Amino acid sequence: MKKVIANKEHTVVKYCLSITAIGIVAFVVGILLHSTKIILIGLGPVVLCIIFSIMYSSMPNELIILSDDENSIVLPKNRIIPLDSILGVTYKNTNRYKRELKWGSITIMTDVGKHKVLFVEHCAAVQDRINQLVAEAKKC
Repeated sequence: MKKVIANKEHTVVKYCLSITAIGIVAFVVGILLHSTKIILIGLGPVVLCIIFSIMYSSMPNELIILSDDENSIVLPKNRIIPLDSILGVTYKNTNRYKRELKWGSITIMTDVGKHKVLFVEHCAAVQDRINQLVAEAKKC
C-alpha cells in the first residue's frame, strides 16, 4: 500500500479560470472597440492560462509518494529519490495580495541536484514529514 506524502492543490484552477474570464472580457471589448492593443492584452492571460492548464493537468494528484520499502520517495515522472541522499527540503508558499496561500512548491536538495515539485498542498506539513522520514532513514 502506497503512502501519500503530498497531494496536488485544486484551488489553483479557480484562479486560472478567473484570469481567463478577465482575458476573454478584455478580448471581446477589444473586438468591439476595434483596438488591437486591448485584443492583445486580452489574449495574453488566455494563452498563459492555456499553457498553465496543460502543465497542471499533466501532473498526478499524488505528487510525492513514499515507496513500498519506505527507503525512498517517488516524485512525478517516476523520479525516485533515496531518503538517505536527501540533504534538505525547502518550500515556498504562493502569495496572493500579500496573503500566503495553502499551496506552493517543494524543493528537495540531494547530492545529485535539486528536484522541484509544483502545486503542493500544505507545504510546511510536507516539508516536516519528509524531514522526519529522512531523520528516521539516517538513524538506521
